[in-house]
Amino acid sequence: MSTVHETAARLPGPGQLRAHLRALAVLDAAICDDPRFCRYTFDTAWGPDEEAALMDNGSGDDFSVLFTPAGVLIRGFAHESEMSPYGTDDEQVWPGVIDDVPATLRPLLDEPAFRGEAADAPRITACLWWETGDTAWRTGSAIAFPAGNQDPDGSGFLFHLLRFVAGIGNANVGVSWNTAAVINETTPDLPNTPVSSLPPTARAELAGTAWEELPHFCTGRHGVPDTPDILGAVLADDPAHRVRAVEDLYQLLLNEARVFPATAPAALVLTRLLDDPRTLAEDRWERRAGRRPLRAELLNWLASFADITRLDVENGAGAVQELTAARAARPVLHVRIAKFCDADDPLVREAALAATALLLADPALAPAVPQYAPAVRTVLAVSADSYYRWIARERLAAWGEDVTDLVAAERDHHAALNRAHALADDPFGEGQEQAIRWLEEQPEDTAAPEQLSRRSEDRTAPPQAAPHESAPEPPIANPGSEVGYLGAWRIAREEERAEWTFTPYIGVGPLRFGMTLKEITGALGEEPTVLSHSGHGEDQQLNYADFAESGVRALFEEGRLGCVAVNALTGPQVRLDAAPLTGCAPSHVEDWLVHRTTRPGSLTYSPAADPIFHDLGLAIRSQRAGDVVLTRPLFLLHDWLDLWHSLPSEEWNYV
Repeated sequence: MSTVHETAARLPGPGQLRAHLRALAVLDAAICDDPRFCRYTFDTAWGPDEEAALMDNGSGDDFSVLFTPAGVLIRGFAHESEMSPYGTDDEQVWPGVIDDVPATLRPLLDEPAFRGEAADAPRITACLWWETGDTAWRTGSAIAFPAGNQDPDGSGFLFHLLRFVAGIGNANVGVSWNTAAVINETTPDLPNTPVSSLPPTARAELAGTAWEELPHFCTGRHGVPDTPDILGAVLADDPAHRVRAVEDLYQLLLNEARVFPATAPAALVLTRLLDDPRTLAEDRWERRAGRRPLRAELLNWLASFADITRLDVENGAGAVQELTAARAARPVLHVRIAKFCDADDPLVREAALAATALLLADPALAPAVPQYAPAVRTVLAVSADSYYRWIARERLAAWGEDVTDLVAAERDHHAALNRAHALADDPFGEGQEQAIRWLEEQPEDTAAPEQLSRRSEDRTAPPQAAPHESAPEPPIANPGSEVGYLGAWRIAREEERAEWTFTPYIGVGPLRFGMTLKEITGALGEEPTVLSHSGHGEDQQLNYADFAESGVRALFEEGRLGCVAVNALTGPQVRLDAAPLTGCAPSHVEDWLVHRTTRPGSLTYSPAADPIFHDLGLAIRSQRAGDVVLTRPLFLLHDWLDLWHSLPSEEWNYV
């Protein structure tokens, strides 16, 4: 199913999208005899500081992309869509489509040009937006799409010429490149190539991607296949070519637990192959023990992809931009993989559940966790594959479920195997024969052949806690100073603090990483009380800005927000899973976070013994409040995780 969620994962950023839309307008004007009949136009004076890219096919379908100082709003209308306001009883926008549009962009929906004469609601079936400071396109989070339609909101049809430029990095996209790309959109695949044998949906996905701008690990090296060639060979007639192609997927697109510009687009293409009957062919794969269908092995590759998207850059997941693109693809991958979680073939079912469980680490997919948690426990946790069992324990623990029984069963299983191996290797001991027979009866662990390197982390227990440990209680914020107390160490009471949430590596509260000082000032609604700079003249750089009313310090790198420090006494209450992080006992917050951390090795400490949680982009520092100390949480981009070299001396000396 093609929906606005898939479009959001495939669109380029606002700057590249604007250049592409301008190129479409130039190309359309060049080949169209009468400007009145151009489909694509670009208005640089749509409004004060506003530009508009418009498409109208003359048959009732249209879209608009509005570029404003507050951000970008994309509105699409497919007149035959079931989600059209004209097809509903109340003639209102389909529920969920525009409900989450931020207040800064919502007035754009009231533009008279986008409203029909007969309906009070705007002409809209699909909506996306990118608020200034965002790092990804956003859509409605609670849209119930009509069933039985592969393009329910018309986004696949409306935006098909926009989606293929997604993920091309910071390339200088100009008219000439876009013109060539538009022409390529209508050029059929070369005959007799492997790509020509792929299903139509996969061919469309391939044709809609600018692979020349998306390298893998060894792109351009002599004798190394390009990504489209690898994807085309996955369904080759020759089994040896299929096995080689799957190994190339690992070696070139997930090399050393990293993602590359081509990785996320390749993952989207692979999901288009899963329905093909040729994926039922069984073989032995270099990364797995035993025989299994190609469909199961492709799902295993997607599970590895999903696992890597939970890493941070420092742990080898790739550059920030590639990791962001990979994470943005997770909702689309989940939709396409979900149906295989009920497959009749147990190998396919387990692989799909493994991939799904790892994809559900995406906060946007959290509502789906209750649907899959039972199967993860009853199917994945008892698999013969030790990697699947580890995924089940780790994910269930992260979802707050008790995994003590699973950890104990894994420990007992390993102990029994060790005892049996010891007996089997002892020619003079009693029970050698029985031990050998017992070992022969055990199902083969298909996680990986022995000759392949294994992940370094221990798969016998979840990283949160040892089996005998119980989960610590969530931290409790200091209740604040007594009413009327106005001393120097006054602590704000709960009702006085603003309530903020945060998204790791995206932002906290109304702030988004990458914002300028001007944008932060606008988001907070106050001017900074303290500004600190380094250097002089043209070399002067902004270090940080304090906002006393909000109780936060914004720290900058090259003029862009990279870290937010929240004042323990006066700052907003930032919550994680409803638990407070601001103004608490530092040891309680640390214990609770250590227990729930999602990946071994993601916890480090600064020279001042501040815990730093890489999976969350979060550091917990302490701040004096009279005779006690309280938590001063720091929300960080990847480049700031090394606190010792990132934070200015004023932050280290803050009390």
